[in-house]
Order: sequence, then structure tokens, then C-alpha cells
Amino acid sequence: MMRIMPFLTLASLALNACAHAYRERIDRELGGWMKQSPDRLVESWGAPRSTYTMDNGRKVLTYEDSTFVSRTMGPLYYYPRPDVYSYSDSCKINFYTDASQKLLDSYSYTGSPGVCIDMIQSGKSAIHAPGETKPKEEGPGPASAEPVPAS
Repeated sequence: MMRIMPFLTLASLALNACAHAYRERIDRELGGWMKQSPDRLVESWGAPRSTYTMDNGRKVLTYEDSTFVSRTMGPLYYYPRPDVYSYSDSCKINFYTDASQKLLDSYSYTGSPGVCIDMIQSGKSAIHAPGETKPKEEGPGPASAEPVPAS
């Protein structure tokens, strides 16, 4: 057990560094949308999956995406069958407008950082057909689990 501990510690540090890099990239991409018009976001990403107007006048635009992965382990012709495992990952990104609903002023996201990055890069949400692409404008940038105010 003592010989495994240094390896597990290094592996944990490496995974944490990767996750941190993903979060920084998401924050940079989503932060680029701050102080932009919600209409510009919709033109680039398409219609959000849902919208909600809060009592304070702010609007929340929600984009979601998910992916399903199925993998085979073991020899291809393993008898009686190879081991197959599957999982799904998802990402939900909320953009918040100011009270006038004219500018995006914060965001939040939850879910798999990898799916969030894929969604940001493709500029599409689950409301769009798989493989459908939309033109992406320049501009997007940062992210976190809590709404992040614009600087």
C-alpha cells in the first residue's frame, strides 16, 4: 500500500490540474460574453433551451447539452461477449442579464467540463439536432459554479 500512495498522489494532482485547466478555459470563454447583448448570444448559439424572468427583472438563458458514451473493454471476440460500459455526461450553462435585459452580466455552469467545452466550441445546445452547426461569432470568454459578475 505504501508503494501505491506516491503514484495515487501524483495521479490525483495531475487530474486536478487538468480539471483546473478546463475550468479556466470555460471561464475565459464564457466571460467573453459579459457586457454583450443577449441577442448576440442567441444569434451565435441559437435559441436557449429555456428562459426565465426573475422577480428582479433579470432574465436567465439556459443552454444544455449531453453526450452518451459506450465503450467495449477486453478482447473484441471475448466469449460470451466483451464487457461494455456506458455513461452520459452533461453540461448546463446559465447566462444572466442585467435588470434591463440588455446586457449579459453573469453566468454559471454545472456538469462535465469536457461537455461544457464541446458545447462552447460548437456554440450549440441540446435543442439543436446532433451534428447541426451554427456560425460562431468571436467573443466568448470565463465560468464557475456561482454566477460571476462582469468586471
